[in-house]
Amino acid sequence: MEEHQTRTEPPFLDLVKISRKYRIIFNQEEKNNYVKEILIIFNSAELDYTKFNLDDAIILDLLAGYYSNLKRDFDMMIKFYLMSIEKKNTQSMHNLACYYMNYKKDYEQAIKYYNMAIEHGYYQAYYDLGTYYEQVEKDYETAVNLYTQGIVYGQVDCMYSLGCYYEEIEKDYIKALEYYLMTLENGEYQVVSNIADIYKEIHNNDEKAVEYYLIGVQHNDLDSINNLGYHYFEKGNYPEAIKYYHMGIELGSVEAINNLASYYLHIEQNYEEAQKYYLIGIEKKCSVCMNNYGFYIYNYLQNETEAQKYYIMSVLHHNEHALENLELIYEKNNFISGFYNLLKTLEPNKLILNKITELESKEIIIEYNKKIQDAYTNNINKDCHICLEEDKLSIQLSNCEHTVCVDCYRPNMSCYFTFCKGH
Repeated sequence: MEEHQTRTEPPFLDLVKISRKYRIIFNQEEKNNYVKEILIIFNSAELDYTKFNLDDAIILDLLAGYYSNLKRDFDMMIKFYLMSIEKKNTQSMHNLACYYMNYKKDYEQAIKYYNMAIEHGYYQAYYDLGTYYEQVEKDYETAVNLYTQGIVYGQVDCMYSLGCYYEEIEKDYIKALEYYLMTLENGEYQVVSNIADIYKEIHNNDEKAVEYYLIGVQHNDLDSINNLGYHYFEKGNYPEAIKYYHMGIELGSVEAINNLASYYLHIEQNYEEAQKYYLIGIEKKCSVCMNNYGFYIYNYLQNETEAQKYYIMSVLHHNEHALENLELIYEKNNFISGFYNLLKTLEPNKLILNKITELESKEIIIEYNKKIQDAYTNNINKDCHICLEEDKLSIQLSNCEHTVCVDCYRPNMSCYFTFCKGH
């Protein structure tokens, strides 16, 4: 096989680093028999695919992965998946279905290839199809049927998903426990936190809950570690709570960082330690830490400007509570139009756009926008007596003849001159 043009980055020396970088899970046959080909393919900047055995379905699937992950050439990706599918490669059927489902949102094509994979014995596709019918179509009957069929073929993801369905949708906690325990029996220890939570929250059985949390702890399950820490926190057993929070932190849990910071803030009132852990969480992009640190700054340090900084940071990370806290500041100052204008300056995400839409339906913002539009139409420029800036686009107040610039204007504001009738 001839040399290909290699990447300028340090070369991959094993499959583990390729898996981590591109989130690819290589199957056992690929690990056993195709390591050389995989390293050549994924270490190539430019690849001459004609030098490979194009009669080998696994090679074709690997080439599709190269064009998908390294080149982002989805036409070539589809070409090689289809060539591999012609040779009955179920992995390619599944991969192509996932592409249509998750990236193209072409559900018809996705369903086609998932069903094809199932027909050829790739039973994990039962889980993917079940998830589609549950979460997209909200067709729970079909979803349950698909999960149940997957369980017949030993699909653990189907067991877990059926447990979640009965817990969250049907509120049938007996059946939820049945499928969660089935999942645990098949070696998936991340489910123990779900089991423990049902015993704790539904059956009020703390002893059973702790028993399952400890199983999770033994297997480094972060949900179990954090929930056990919080369980002891609720019971007032703070040394045990701190023990499990530190264990979670050592394993990389930002939730544990936030919980420990909150403990220091609210229980010990050790503000230096609280700030220390909130800032550690913020460095790790924990939106809850951003929001809670903003709360600390606003309520304990009485620094509104600095608090807004962290609330905004949290909002940009999609935290709804931070958005509520930020809105409360502006409502307290009777400056909802300022909140509206602030949101319009931020990098948009779904949370921000939904709030802007909500505000624009309120009468006070409708009237505000009309005033702003009138200001641009009338083009009145005057000195502002609030911000003291000169020659600014201005709006006449509704109850007197004085004006204020568009940046300082707020709906229903009184005149700033004490002698004025509009004050």
